[in-house]
Amino acid sequence: MLRTIRADLHIHSCLSPCGDEEMRPRAVVRQALAMGLDMIAICDHNSAENVASFMGAGLKGGLTVLPGMEVTSQEEIHLIALFSRREDCIALQELIYRNLPGENVEEVFGRQTIVNEKDETI
Repeated sequence: MLRTIRADLHIHSCLSPCGDEEMRPRAVVRQALAMGLDMIAICDHNSAENVASFMGAGLKGGLTVLPGMEVTSQEEIHLIALFSRREDCIALQELIYRNLPGENVEEVFGRQTIVNEKDETI
């Protein structure tokens, strides 16, 4: 028997420049559940630093959270990469970090906040 799964597979966290500071693990999980979603994917720009926190909050809240990333190519094409295992997402992050042109310039790209599953900045 087929089961319908409601999902949003492209959610940014407070780590992405386009994300809002309030987009922290517990808040996102609560909102996803309130919207009747069964699954989400955290896809920050070129980073998976917040994936573990969101997966932990999802596990505690009863929501499946897939590890993902929105990867920007040299041609400025944005690709969504989804994984079944966090370790594979982290491996992609390591490859990307080795090839990024520089560090975050907060005045240009904004804050890129890394959080734990309790929504605390780390």
